[in-house]
Amino acid sequence: MDQSGARYFCDLAQSFDPHNPAVFSLRERLITTENENPIEVSKLLLKELETRPTDVNLRVRLLKHFLQNNLIKEAYKHASAIEEKNLSIFHNNLNWYETFAEVLVRFQRDLTYSSQLTWEFWFLSVSVLDRLVALSLDEHLDTVKASTEYVTAVFNFDQMLSKASQNIQTCPDRQLVTVFLSHYHAQLYFYLATLIFKQAKKDLIQFKEASNVTLPVLLAAYHSCPPDLQSMWLIQSPENRRRLVQHWHKEASYRCSQTGHILLAAAKDRKTIVLEKATQYSTGMWREQLYKKVFVKRDQQLKISTSFFVSSFQVLEPVIKLPDPLDLVKFDEVAQLVYPDSLHHYIWLGLNSKLSDMEVKSFEGLQYSIKNLNNCAAEALNVLDIQSFLYCAILCAKSKMEDTKNLIHYNHDRPTVLPACITDHFSTLNQSKFILIAYEMNKNEQVNIGEVHMYLIKAIEVVRCIGHHGLDVRLLVALAKIFEERSKKLTKQSEIEFNDARAEMYWKTAMPFLEKVKNNQMITYSNNRLFEYKGKDISISEASSYIEVGSCSQLYS
Repeated sequence: MDQSGARYFCDLAQSFDPHNPAVFSLRERLITTENENPIEVSKLLLKELETRPTDVNLRVRLLKHFLQNNLIKEAYKHASAIEEKNLSIFHNNLNWYETFAEVLVRFQRDLTYSSQLTWEFWFLSVSVLDRLVALSLDEHLDTVKASTEYVTAVFNFDQMLSKASQNIQTCPDRQLVTVFLSHYHAQLYFYLATLIFKQAKKDLIQFKEASNVTLPVLLAAYHSCPPDLQSMWLIQSPENRRRLVQHWHKEASYRCSQTGHILLAAAKDRKTIVLEKATQYSTGMWREQLYKKVFVKRDQQLKISTSFFVSSFQVLEPVIKLPDPLDLVKFDEVAQLVYPDSLHHYIWLGLNSKLSDMEVKSFEGLQYSIKNLNNCAAEALNVLDIQSFLYCAILCAKSKMEDTKNLIHYNHDRPTVLPACITDHFSTLNQSKFILIAYEMNKNEQVNIGEVHMYLIKAIEVVRCIGHHGLDVRLLVALAKIFEERSKKLTKQSEIEFNDARAEMYWKTAMPFLEKVKNNQMITYSNNRLFEYKGKDISISEASSYIEVGSCSQLYS
């Protein structure tokens, strides 16, 4: 078909379905073929983005088009404007940050823009590479990076921090510079620890050695506290700077949550040993030794003198002191806001917390609960439904982990807690889908209402024990106890009543199952259960004890 014929059919298709991506792709190819002016393709891509503003792949195509045609300034301007909006859809997109990083490198190299390499440029560059490192280390994305790629990402971040620290002195706000360097310095330490643990998972280093050499960086990363949001300096700062520091506060809380739990788990029953090891591995030239252990390529080793980690004028020293569990509760609550639609991260937090103390903080505006628990409409979704769902997922993940530890080939040198991004999947696809959909619906981000409602209804029915819920009797008993504990800690009367109602519901559902166990009868569950609980079955004596506890609870509720 000739060019005019292709254009005719393209126009015809567009008249029927103007927003079809296939029609757009054809029009893009036609314009590219007919016109050598890259501006025309840019206009087409920008026009299409008006229709599909949250299409990340289309944004990436636009940036790559700018780069291919040497429109570096346009690429930098567009990418910077998007990043400033802090849209969640871009937050976990590796392709976006890889392309953005390329834009920054090209912009930095082009001498035409040397006068535009302001302190804002360096702040942005560090921020983008920070996100690129986090995504490159993550094992839960569609694209998982090879060892050389994620090591290079951490190396580039380290070098960029060094370069940025020398070029941000023009920033008029000295306090902002201090907070910026302090935050990203600690982030670098956290990423180095994650990288070493990741290498241990790949058998490139022994877990025992990894656990020892990471102690100094974990302690330093933990004790570098999140910026104070109530400081007079910040309160008097412009809105855009306040937003920036609030973003760092969230990221830092997540870092402190992660490193804090890893350290407490490592020190369980061996506190003195861990503190002695931390002191031992943070003496002498420990930074140089760690750098050489991580960055093994010749060109990387040659750049040790320009490493921020090794030669920063602002040394971040490890504080040889274990985290306070009470501080971790505060960090955990803010950490939820970093990955609010990720069940994996909720489970990670739940496995390292007392469940009755765990509060969902990321579903802002969602009703607390409802009186009629038989109303399972999607619109009836509430905070206690989310709590119940999370408890089920966490308890099932815990049972699975304990089951795994009994296997002969289990490596007992492996730390019990690793960073969430390199921890094996805790949940099933269906479980993860519920949290994602529930969060999107609460934020009014979901489009396919019919499918979403059906999915939410099924999950709500399960956590409210309606129909063929499939909840294991051990799970029901655990849920009843958790909600009883929660109720005792609350002060607001309506919340106490709602939690009591949940506890009563779970005891009531568990009783017939417990009676069966007591009478030595078989319990059968429905197929394709949403939650599979592993481990030992309840014994007859345990069932009798639970019946007694449950009967008393229902009597006094």
